[in-house]
Amino acid sequence: MQAIDDRAFFLARWRDKSGDAWLEALAEVDLSKKHPEPVVVERIEGYSFAEGSVDDRLLLVQGRLAVVARSEKTWGLALFNPSTRASAYLPLGEKLYGYKQLEPATIVYAETTESGAKRVGLADLATQKRKDLVESRDFESVLPGRPLVALMAHGKKRSLRTLGSGAEMPLLPTSGCWRSKYGVIVGNAREAFLYDPADWKLLAKFKAT
Repeated sequence: MQAIDDRAFFLARWRDKSGDAWLEALAEVDLSKKHPEPVVVERIEGYSFAEGSVDDRLLLVQGRLAVVARSEKTWGLALFNPSTRASAYLPLGEKLYGYKQLEPATIVYAETTESGAKRVGLADLATQKRKDLVESRDFESVLPGRPLVALMAHGKKRSLRTLGSGAEMPLLPTSGCWRSKYGVIVGNAREAFLYDPADWKLLAKFKAT
């Protein structure tokens, strides 16, 4: 949900019996009214990655409400200007597998290529510019924060790869990984290690007592 002055906006969703969304729309609530009620103001081009009847996939980009949406052929940015009531859909790519919001107007995206690999990159939602960083069949997910770190898996082998520099560190099958403000933590219930993701230099060790 996004609040602008005395108005609140959210994504509303209608689902069929199988649970799939057949319609998504931007709804507005005028909080200045004595009895505020939601009103549908714009149908969304395509579908978002939101779940449930109401979700928080609504963004605010340069004063415009924005949704990362996907259609049958493309994915892109569905925009609505609350002041002018104008809407637009700006395509950014094809076959969106998933995305994560990195910063207010920046997302990390993953697309599925024709070969079945994942193409991962950054998209600036304010300028609609994108930059592909890696294409691999081994991609699994991205850890939040900078520098960008991808979890890669090939069979039973797993590793952490810093996107951009290509620095990589293998992971044990029993290890989990988490981002912290000090770096990346790798470990399990017995012990953990803190690494600098720029070059995977070991910064600290922790052991359960």
